[in-house]
Amino acid sequence: MLTVAITGGSGFGLTPVDHGQMRAATADRERAADVLKAAFAEGRLDQDEYADRLDQVYAAKTYGQLAALTADLPAGPVGAMAAGQALAVAAPYQPAAGRLRPVNAAAVGSVLLAGFGVLAGLIEGSSNVVGTLGPFGVVAFLLAIVAFVQIARNDERGLLLASIGFVLSSVSVVAFFGSS
Repeated sequence: MLTVAITGGSGFGLTPVDHGQMRAATADRERAADVLKAAFAEGRLDQDEYADRLDQVYAAKTYGQLAALTADLPAGPVGAMAAGQALAVAAPYQPAAGRLRPVNAAAVGSVLLAGFGVLAGLIEGSSNVVGTLGPFGVVAFLLAIVAFVQIARNDERGLLLASIGFVLSSVSVVAFFGSS
């Protein structure tokens, strides 16, 4: 026999604190049985617990007894709302105050690749440092494009880095392929 202490809350819209001693109707027992059936179908209850609770639901005399049998279960497959209950809509994610948004990795990669290519050109002693980026410039250019999209979608930081990577890589791609 399952016994659950009633501490408040509801199993399917009944409030045992206020109306726990009020007599339940057949329709109330059927609603409680539906909650149990949904919980069993979703795998929240095993077959023995479902059968035990179902027997107790049909034997229940008060709202409090019904609520105790369903208090630890959502009210159906999608947590159906009880009449008169307001729907709470989750607010979109906002970073906590004082916490910095993350810097976009693609923007960092774009600047690093473009910078690496410029550094390689300087070390090589090339007269056209930006034009020596070549394949690095193409990859940096693609990373900058990806960074712009991700920054806009995910509200990340790194717009300046992506812009620098985009400009350096654009100039290098034009210089590299223009000289070929």
